[in-house]
Amino acid sequence: MNIFIIHQSHNDSYKNHQMVKELFPGDGKVLFQKLGNKITVLTDIPLAPEFKDNFEIENRGNVKQPADCIPFSIRLNPVKANKRKRYPVREKEIEEWVNNKLSNLGFEILYKTISKEGIDVTNRKHSKCYHVSVLVSGFLKVTDWNKMNEVVCTGIGHGKCFGFGMLNIFC
Repeated sequence: MNIFIIHQSHNDSYKNHQMVKELFPGDGKVLFQKLGNKITVLTDIPLAPEFKDNFEIENRGNVKQPADCIPFSIRLNPVKANKRKRYPVREKEIEEWVNNKLSNLGFEILYKTISKEGIDVTNRKHSKCYHVSVLVSGFLKVTDWNKMNEVVCTGIGHGKCFGFGMLNIFC
C-alpha cells in the first residue's frame, strides 16, 4: 500500500471520487480523504502515468509500522442500516456510534475528539446524495498489528467512495 497526496480537490465529494478513480484506475484497494485542499490516497494501484504531469502529486511511499502512541484522524459517515436503507445517526447518539465503530479493530483509543462537520452534499448525475460527516482525531495504541493493518487497508464504515472511512495515522 502506498500513500499519495494530491494537492488539489473539489468541494463535491463525487468529483473527488471521479478524480481519484481516474488517477488510480483498475481493480484494487483505494481509500481517500479530503483534508483542506489536499486529498490523501492510500492504494495498492499504481498512479496512471498519463496524469503524472497534470496534477501536483506527492508519493509518500509505503505504509510503515509506527510507534506505540500514534496520532490519528478519520472522517466517518455515521449511519445505521435498516433493511436496504441507511439513516443518519441522531446527534445525541454519535459518540456512542463512534465508540462502537472504532472498537475491536486492533487498536485502543487513548484519547479522542469528535468534530461534527455537518452534511456533505454530493451532486451525482440527476440526484443528490447527503452524507453526515464527523471527524474523529486523537491518539491510539496498536493491540493487534494484523487487524490494524487490515483496517488501514480496507477502511472503516460506509461512504468510502465519497472520502469517508480512511484511517490516517501520523508517524
